Amino acid sequence: DPAALKTEVQSIVSSNRTYAFFMPKIAVLSTAERILTVAEQMEIVSGKLETRIAEAEAAGQDVSAWEASLGQMDIKIANAQSQAENALALVIPLTVEGYPENKTSLVNARTMLKTSMTDLMAAKKMSRSIMQELKTSSSAAVPTSPATSVLSPTEASQ
Repeated sequence: DPAALKTEVQSIVSSNRTYAFFMPKIAVLSTAERILTVAEQMEIVSGKLETRIAEAEAAGQDVSAWEASLGQMDIKIANAQSQAENALALVIPLTVEGYPENKTSLVNARTMLKTSMTDLMAAKKMSRSIMQELKTSSSAAVPTSPATSVLSPTEASQ
């Protein structure tokens, strides 16, 4: 009987809603915290890249492209942090008593976290690109030591 089956399924969901609610909530909370930790680490990398870019600029290199990429990277990191914080703010106040009505909030938080992870991956790609370009330019910009001439004993005595 389809009606009896539907009633049975609803009773399972309502009697086990603690699991149905807390598992997604815990997943959102832990993912958001992980994203915030990675974003903090990426801010440290950004600071180091900023220092390297400043050194390259002091050495006379054109750094405008790197500065633009670093600015975009910082924006991606800030957006990722904002999305993760918004997901936390959305999910923390939810309670099991509000489930399944608050399921849309859990889904929205998960979507925010996906956006956040996409931004972090883009920022990581930008940081790798900047690092590679800095390495390439610094190895090309390193002056080679002038060739030292070796004097023969007769030339040295003259």
